Amino acid sequence: MQLKDKTVRDVALRCRWMTKKENGKRRKDDHNTARKNKDRREKGTDSSAKSTSHLPTRPNGPSYAPPVIPMDNDDGIPYKAIGGVTGDLLEQTAQMFNQISANFSSFQIHDNINLLCKARDNILTILNEYVISSMLSVTCRPN
Repeated sequence: MQLKDKTVRDVALRCRWMTKKENGKRRKDDHNTARKNKDRREKGTDSSAKSTSHLPTRPNGPSYAPPVIPMDNDDGIPYKAIGGVTGDLLEQTAQMFNQISANFSSFQIHDNINLLCKARDNILTILNEYVISSMLSVTCRPN
């Protein structure tokens, strides 16, 4: 499609028309999917109900899916081997993430806000320390 001989209005109208067309298709697909799911439920073969039956449920609270990625995956380097402030901050941050994971498991997600802020601060401190140390290694002589 050539746009050289089209005005901004023409292009805008075409974009609006295409968006409405795509949204109409999505609604139609959603409607068909909902109808199919309803038919499946009536037959008693709804796979989504079977797949979520293993998740713990809590009244008056959301149910969360278990994490897909294992949380205890690290590269095997102990934090003490890194040493210094960086090692200490990494160890504290790892403990915070473990606590955040435990809070998710026990549905105490509101406690995570403070932990996430502290973890962010630790990571930023480590990054700033790395930037400063790498800047110190670069020597610059004025002309």
